[in-house]
Amino acid sequence: MITALVVGGGSIGKRHLRNLLASGRSASVVETRDDRRAEITAKHPEVKVVATVYGQATASVAQSAVTNVLPSLPHVDAVLGQGGSDDVGIAAAFQQYGGDYKDKMPIIEGGGGTDFVKWWAEESKNNGYKTISMNTTPGIGGAAFWLGLSLLDGAQAPKLMIMPVATVNADNLKDYAGLPSGQIISPTYSLDWVKQNLLSKLRQAGGA
Repeated sequence: MITALVVGGGSIGKRHLRNLLASGRSASVVETRDDRRAEITAKHPEVKVVATVYGQATASVAQSAVTNVLPSLPHVDAVLGQGGSDDVGIAAAFQQYGGDYKDKMPIIEGGGGTDFVKWWAEESKNNGYKTISMNTTPGIGGAAFWLGLSLLDGAQAPKLMIMPVATVNADNLKDYAGLPSGQIISPTYSLDWVKQNLLSKLRQAGGA
């Protein structure tokens, strides 16, 4: 049995929806993370979610939420986060709690923050700690700019375009460990990248 703690974002998406509606815009929100987690745990009955708390994608809030619930939980093997900076707050809560976690931290899902990656790199050096960090990239705005400019110049875009996520794992951890604190990991996207990875998909699909 694998025990998991879920640290969700709470009602962040719904609050954004209310703000958009209040400004006169038409919008909808789909809370997909919880749905996907439910699907995964249904397919893997060996994973038991022992608690769900809400960290609002913020280190301090996540740390407080996890700290409050930890004394009532069985040993936690893994933590699924929301993203933002909650990951480093989750790590801080387990380290502060100590006990069984002093020498073996749970696997904490990273959300792309450089503070967490720096903590992970140090843990990896000290005891071989392994996890993975994935996040959507703020640099996607650059891709949107070059895509829009290409469309204005007459380019045709496929109906479905999928942007990659930024992924940090044991193989490339050292490449990101030296980034400044307080940032979100994000590659930059050039016009050439857009042509090769987005616009070229239309040609590969035969113009569909």
